[in-house]
Amino acid sequence: MKGTFSPSMIFSSLNVDELARLLSALLLRRPIIVIGENGGSVDLMLEYIASFAPHRDKVIFGIDFITTREYEEILRRERQDLHAKRVVIVCPCRYVKMALEKFSDFKGWVLGVLREPNNDTNKIVEGVFRYSGPVEVLYLSDGVRMESLGDQERLYGFERQLIENAIVRTHTALSRMRKVIRRRIRGLRLDTDLSDILLDFSTEETMLKEELLRNEVLNFVHAARRALILLYKLRILNNVGMRDRISDRTLLQTILYPHIDIAGLLEFIRAEWGEDFGDLISKSVIRSISDWIDSLW
Repeated sequence: MKGTFSPSMIFSSLNVDELARLLSALLLRRPIIVIGENGGSVDLMLEYIASFAPHRDKVIFGIDFITTREYEEILRRERQDLHAKRVVIVCPCRYVKMALEKFSDFKGWVLGVLREPNNDTNKIVEGVFRYSGPVEVLYLSDGVRMESLGDQERLYGFERQLIENAIVRTHTALSRMRKVIRRRIRGLRLDTDLSDILLDFSTEETMLKEELLRNEVLNFVHAARRALILLYKLRILNNVGMRDRISDRTLLQTILYPHIDIAGLLEFIRAEWGEDFGDLISKSVIRSISDWIDSLW
């Protein structure tokens, strides 16, 4: 790649729909593959992508674990402890061949692949797709190009909303900061270059956008965790003989997060915690009224 590489270039190289697909893959723990000619740049991009799952522990294959036994222990902890922090697994370029030899399921992995003569990148991508399902692939060159394998019909409205929220809030914050600075320097005889520097927030814009997107993700995950707890309690009641369900509207109101449809919320809970609560959800209007009356007491 020419010039200085910055992983934040994905915000300028990819459109909002592509960013939404990438964010969806990260949230739903689908494999993400980054392919490039410079190993250092690829590994930087892996770390950058993983940072947008701030609710998960980052685990690096080849450093934090190597053996299948260690990997199975990570999975066992997740299965046995609902409250254990989930992981995002980063596989640097130099370890990808070892990972492909040892494992077939790459759920929750972000893998780096070096484009070189003895590396059949297409074979690697197809192998991950065959065993792990839909995968997002980023190609690093002078910018970033993205390709999706599988699940082409899926809609990404919610993920797009998270990204657009971060963009709008970034522009709002920068506008307010510029207004404060402009007010302070009004009437001062400052050099034009100095004024331009004071009013230039281009570097801060990227950092702020990243920070606000991570906050959007955390707000959603915290709401999903509230739903998980409530639905888990309802599952216990059902197991002891009290057959009851909750309406989708009541659930979203209870967790104070009306920004997602119930199908998307349940899909995330299945991906993150391995729990399927679809049988506890009702779309009945009567059920919603009953839940509302109960909430008044």
